[in-house]
Amino acid sequence: METLEPVEEPNTKAPYTPAERKLLKKIIFAVMPLVCTVQYVQITDKFTLNSAGVMGIYEDTGITHDQYSLLGSIFFVGFLVNQFPNAYFLQRLPISKYFGTIIGLWGIVLMCMSFGKNFSDLAGLRFLLGLLEATSAPTILLVINLYFRRREQTICIAAMQLSSEVAVIFSHLIIYGIGYLDGHNGIRAWKWNFIIWGVVTVFIGICVFIFLPDQKESRWFRLTPTEKEIIKERICDIGMVQNKQFKLKHVTEALKETRLYCYCLIVVLLCLQNGCVSLYSSQIIRDSGFSKLDSVVLNVPRGVSAILIMFVAGYVSQRYNDTCRVGASMAVLFFIGALILTTVQYGAVRLLGVYLSTMLPAYVLMQSSCAKNVIGYTKKTFYNACIYVAICIGNFIGPLMLREEEAPRYLSGMIGFMVADLIAAVVFLYIYWWHKQENKRRQQLRNEGKIPVSPPSERDHLDLTDKEDLTFVYSY
Repeated sequence: METLEPVEEPNTKAPYTPAERKLLKKIIFAVMPLVCTVQYVQITDKFTLNSAGVMGIYEDTGITHDQYSLLGSIFFVGFLVNQFPNAYFLQRLPISKYFGTIIGLWGIVLMCMSFGKNFSDLAGLRFLLGLLEATSAPTILLVINLYFRRREQTICIAAMQLSSEVAVIFSHLIIYGIGYLDGHNGIRAWKWNFIIWGVVTVFIGICVFIFLPDQKESRWFRLTPTEKEIIKERICDIGMVQNKQFKLKHVTEALKETRLYCYCLIVVLLCLQNGCVSLYSSQIIRDSGFSKLDSVVLNVPRGVSAILIMFVAGYVSQRYNDTCRVGASMAVLFFIGALILTTVQYGAVRLLGVYLSTMLPAYVLMQSSCAKNVIGYTKKTFYNACIYVAICIGNFIGPLMLREEEAPRYLSGMIGFMVADLIAAVVFLYIYWWHKQENKRRQQLRNEGKIPVSPPSERDHLDLTDKEDLTFVYSY
């Protein structure tokens, strides 16, 4: 049976000129080190509570197992509250100044966590931390969408997410070392964790405020006249330019699309298990028969396994130009991780379940599909906001599915995670089918001469969405 492959947009596979290669290097060095560092510290901030669970926070604050779960969930209540305000501010304010200020504030809140004396103190600070950290990933994705071609975005998003797994490796080693500060100057190890990483986060915020480019002709790029022309040409491929005008019609269009709900559903389903493992991995490892400090350092292979799986998934996706079906297979691998945690109660084999329980590969492929296939500035920011609302919902519910009386296997919660992972795989396949069918419809219109072959030359001024620009070709 004949299959219709995606038709590439003009010039999307054209080789780079020497001038564009030079420009791309400038963009990469100006943008990617900063956004990857922000992603690193954000993920590390989350490990501070994970490791605190085996470093004395229960004893010092008197919280219970279920209250600890709520601390993990309350973070995502704050995260949820700020999604749509953040989308508005990103459109109205200079990105670097807004984002840098927020990062500095969340570093201060992180340091304040060390002063928490009871559940109420910790819960209030965790809410504020979620409120502030809600700005991070949507802002980073927006910056990537603004500066990089569609074919470059998958690599950039993967690099951003891989920095999260680098954080899993090195930050757990650092946290392991911080564990030996327990009692130094009368301060417990879990408090040292919050203080040290809070100071680091404030410093990163200052760097972002000063150095992050927030417009296509930023002074940090040091553009030549030729490079300014190349920037304009790249925008035709990117399909989106920064636009200060909030367009309600973009939001209305997004709300009518099945894809929006599919992307959000995938995220909710994957984040159930992710929220659980991110918060409880150290305690799950400890309950499998390891010491407290060993349970911290044994998180390191989890980061290594995530990176290896991500490289394999990225290679296969790039090699066969297939995002959604590879994403579905990664959701199945996530299922296998939950299956091992369910069937194996003690010992080193159970660690394999923890190491396979990483949503990174499936999430990166989902985010890549969304980044490449949704254009229009307001529409893009709205999609990102909805996806992060979905992240909040999934990560809020996930830890609550592990009940204290079911430890250490948490049977009912793990079964729920496995069902969710399989549903996520099916939704990936639906998105694949939807994009393929829409491409087929547009190709038919192109063959009949009802739509032009090339995108409009003034696309950068029109701020068209992927639905409005029928020359746009979806990547599946």
